[in-house]
Amino acid sequence: MPTFHFDIVEKIKAATGAALVLHGGSGAGDDNMRRSVEAGINKINVGTDYMIAQREFVAHALAENPDYDFPTLMQDSWTAGIDTIKHYIEISGSAGKAR
Repeated sequence: MPTFHFDIVEKIKAATGAALVLHGGSGAGDDNMRRSVEAGINKINVGTDYMIAQREFVAHALAENPDYDFPTLMQDSWTAGIDTIKHYIEISGSAGKAR
């Protein structure tokens, strides 16, 4: 698990008021995600976690059914990735806040 310096984020946010982005948020852990938002992070990049969810879905699905229909497999893997993103939306406190 990476080390976060939330105090530094809070100081930057207070000094600038700028929107802050956490690059490389994949694998940071739910608690670090929550605390990052509380400290002032406005956007968290989690593309790797999205792709890992898709890859894991595909590996499991093909192990269970090697004849999985390819277009359906791709759609279902996309859904697995979306579920990961929904999880991050929930833990960040952003659910229902789309503008």
